[in-house]
Amino acid sequence: MVSRIAVFCGSDLPVSGALCDAAHSLGQELVKRGFSLVCGGPASGLMHHVIHSALDAGGNVERVVTPSCLAGDQERNRHPLEVHVPTDGFFSLKERLLKRAEGFMALPGGWGTLGEISDLICLNRQDRPRPFVLLNVEGYWDPFLELVAHMLHEGFGRQTDRTLFHVVSSFQEGVAWVGERVALS
Repeated sequence: MVSRIAVFCGSDLPVSGALCDAAHSLGQELVKRGFSLVCGGPASGLMHHVIHSALDAGGNVERVVTPSCLAGDQERNRHPLEVHVPTDGFFSLKERLLKRAEGFMALPGGWGTLGEISDLICLNRQDRPRPFVLLNVEGYWDPFLELVAHMLHEGFGRQTDRTLFHVVSSFQEGVAWVGERVALS
């Protein structure tokens, strides 16, 4: 059985081309290591790069999508290796993403990505922790990590909460770390 890795990232195009390069490389690396990609929302921005590089490399992609997502989708010709998993709304999309994958990775993104990260950290805190990597490309997540340190310093959480996710700067290291933990579970 092929393990599924969910990727969270922005559906907008970033200012930095390095972030697009990282997204493209991540999709390829997931396929190279034998994983299927699970993602949610529109196939645009950074997510476009992850999805299409995985498909171009011959990988399988499961997109959890809402009706509004499909209506706004600019890609009407779906790739044969891309499966749409319909859901009825925002919260069920998040729930399905969390249930469909064995491991998780987050590239830079906006509000949606931040929400997905927060949900997964809370879930990891209360349930069986799932392998989760923040890809800190060009230090993007540094302010988030400072906020986490501040929250813990102020007593909002336990110091062990910092172990609920792993931070890396390269997609190769991130895929390897998640892959090792998925294989053990």
